[in-house]
Amino acid sequence: MQTDLFDSWGLNKPLFKPARRFPCTRIMEKINVIIEWASDGGVTAMMENDLFAGQGDTVEEAVKDMREGVKFFIATAKEMGFPYKEYLDCDYDVDLQYDIKSILEYVRKFMTDAGLAKLTGINPQQIGRYASGNAAPREIQKRKILEALQKFGSTFSAISL
Repeated sequence: MQTDLFDSWGLNKPLFKPARRFPCTRIMEKINVIIEWASDGGVTAMMENDLFAGQGDTVEEAVKDMREGVKFFIATAKEMGFPYKEYLDCDYDVDLQYDIKSILEYVRKFMTDAGLAKLTGINPQQIGRYASGNAAPREIQKRKILEALQKFGSTFSAISL
């Protein structure tokens, strides 16, 4: 009986033993995802503590692209037997984190610095410095900006025509 030369050398066997995974029994992990707007208007979503990122025209598209990258990585890791973080096998919740420079650049598409100053009580020139990255706001200033934008947005969510 003739054997295949590759079989005799062990070359037809997979190089890696697939990793064994058990069904997910953990509570849903919350993952911080940093959102940034690019100068071309696109959006990037990056996991804070892992090397996964996605891009899109909207925040939703960027997060979806990032999640698809994670799924592709898991499939490849399982196929090749590479280890990966257990929480990636489970459902995870995404907590979006916006950097102040990016959010202010985005807001500038719809509102002037003077308009935002009226909402926040922060000097328009100071808002301009935050938006350009020439100054970093203190936590209290970040909170003022966040609360003003949320209050402004909630006004529109209550509208019915």
